[in-house]
Amino acid sequence: MKKVAKMQVYKNLNNGLWSVRYKGKVIAHKSALILSDVDFRVSEAGRQRVLRERQKNVHAYANGNIIEALPNAQIIEATYNPYDVSYFYLKGDKTPIYSAKFAIFNEQGKLFVVL
Repeated sequence: MKKVAKMQVYKNLNNGLWSVRYKGKVIAHKSALILSDVDFRVSEAGRQRVLRERQKNVHAYANGNIIEALPNAQIIEATYNPYDVSYFYLKGDKTPIYSAKFAIFNEQGKLFVVL
């Protein structure tokens, strides 16, 4: 697996794509991508601003290395909803996730993880 660089990825609600940020600057918009060695980050101050103003802002993202291919593994759907909880979680049972070996961001705007 070829690693490129540590990037931040978040859902861009304006264009429906995944925004890729490097050193604080958005460098690309992708319909799909895969990260390895992923940490999920949520700014509680940003989340509180969403709850208070009822207007979304970029305050949650995945931080990891972009890779070209995923090894065979069991993938699980995950999500984040600032109106529900303050962390990313597995969609089925709402188990909190703070990191993952891999994260898959697909064309339909969904997030899948390999723990």
